[in-house]
Amino acid sequence: MKENDHHELKTAVGQRARKAALVQLQSGCLTFGVAIIAIIIGLWVDLRLETTPRWTLTLLIGSAPFVLMGVYLLARRSLRQIQSPPEPPDDDEMDT
Repeated sequence: MKENDHHELKTAVGQRARKAALVQLQSGCLTFGVAIIAIIIGLWVDLRLETTPRWTLTLLIGSAPFVLMGVYLLARRSLRQIQSPPEPPDDDEMDT
């Protein structure tokens, strides 16, 4: 294996690793954000209706399917981007 090929392979593996780490970070942030919003809204509704943990727990548990679907769509989109080869630039883009 030539040194140039080794460098290109190492670069490609590094880019895929960074994209995979970014997917994990985005999934974590999505989960955390939805959970915080559900807790805040649940606490607000509980304070208004004077029902201590009922709405907070209901909204927190009820938000789980939406988070799972969001993480699934995020991971699927990212995998599609990682697996697809980069598109060559168009001739029109090179002229400008």
